[in-house]
Amino acid sequence: MILPNETSWLLRNKEMQGNKKSTGKNRATITLIAFVSMFALSLPVFAQQGEAIGNFVGKNTQQNEEQSTVEQSGEQIGSQLITLSGGDVTYDPDADLFYRVAGGSSFGVSVPDGAIVTGTVKTEIPPALTAILYKNGTELSGTDLTAISGPGKYVLAVTANDDMQTVRVGFTIVTSPTCSVKEYRMPADFYVVSATLDGDEATYSQTNVDMSRDGTYVINYRSPEAEKEMILCVKIDHTAPTVTLNGVVDGKANQPVTVSDVEEGAKIYLTRNGVQIDYTGTVADTGGYILTVQDEAGNETIYDFVVVTYANSSMKVLLVVVAVLFTAVVGYLIYYRKYIRVS
Repeated sequence: MILPNETSWLLRNKEMQGNKKSTGKNRATITLIAFVSMFALSLPVFAQQGEAIGNFVGKNTQQNEEQSTVEQSGEQIGSQLITLSGGDVTYDPDADLFYRVAGGSSFGVSVPDGAIVTGTVKTEIPPALTAILYKNGTELSGTDLTAISGPGKYVLAVTANDDMQTVRVGFTIVTSPTCSVKEYRMPADFYVVSATLDGDEATYSQTNVDMSRDGTYVINYRSPEAEKEMILCVKIDHTAPTVTLNGVVDGKANQPVTVSDVEEGAKIYLTRNGVQIDYTGTVADTGGYILTVQDEAGNETIYDFVVVTYANSSMKVLLVVVAVLFTAVVGYLIYYRKYIRVS
């Protein structure tokens, strides 16, 4: 039997337990709501951070792709060779070399075949090839083929070591002034853009320039396929030098010979009886002479003459002494003969 007081206590105890359960449920609910709220509030931040990270990664990826594209493009441009119309010559704009193939190996020359230049010609020859350089028809030895200089007509003969195939490239190096060029025929695949002589238009066609007149030429010529333009600026002098031989009449001289009216920069070469001697300004010894005058452009004028016996001051004194002695001897002999007869 439950007493009223006990009943009241039980009821209060149940209410307290119900309140505890209700309080626990409320706390759980509040905790869940707080977690959800914090997560919801964090989503924009995470989204912004994710977007920033995504943009950063995307930008890096794009930059790497662009850099890779530029590097690949640079490699393609750097290694691209332009084939000229003949098919056997290619041009590398980066190296500025014209390449030809001998026996499967390529070699490069800085000028096209047939070019006329005033500067140094550079070459690139691999070990698989053997090169021989000719200047004015004579083989040169010990010449640095990587940088060819000095006036002359050159031929570079390149031979493959394995099959002996030879490829030749010719070019001319000139100084300014020069007399060695009378016309310029353009190298293959090159055409004249303009040509002037002392500032006025020269005589030329697309493939040829007349350089027979004296003066300073400026020639611009270009290869459309190689997109390369070249310029030749050179002074042409075809006029031979002249001098005055003082003391020479009709190829003979009875007195010392001197040379006057020599143009500036000209050189004089002298031989006597076929032997080269130094020119000192006066030719006095007897013999046959050949005097050559060469100007800066290379033009030459040759004079030949003979110096015969003549009486210079020393010889005159000697002749006087000899005459006096001869007279004295003759006089003495005459006097001596008269003295003997009288006796």
